[in-house]
Amino acid sequence: MSYCINPNCFYPENQNNPLYCTACGSKLLIEGQYQAVKKLRVLDWGTIYEVKREEITEILKVLHINSPESVYQFQQQAKILAQLNHPGVPQV
Repeated sequence: MSYCINPNCFYPENQNNPLYCTACGSKLLIEGQYQAVKKLRVLDWGTIYEVKREEITEILKVLHINSPESVYQFQQQAKILAQLNHPGVPQV
C-alpha cells in the first residue's frame, strides 16, 4: 500500500502501489524515489509518514498549515536534527 501525501486528498490509501493516487491523481513517488508506506501520526500542523527508498526506511513530515509560526517551528526542528549525529536520530 502507498499513501498520497496531498493534504487535500480525500482517500490517500492506494492499493497495489500505483504511480499516481487513484483519488486525486497526485504522484505517489516523492522526489522520484520515496514512497509513503505508512501514516504514523496526524497532528494539527501536518502528518508524519514512514517512507521507503529502495530498502531504506525513513520518516517524512508533511506540513499542512502554512502559518508563519508553524513554518518557523518546522524549520527549527530541521535545524536541530541537522546538528545531531546519532544512529537513532533521522538525518536532515
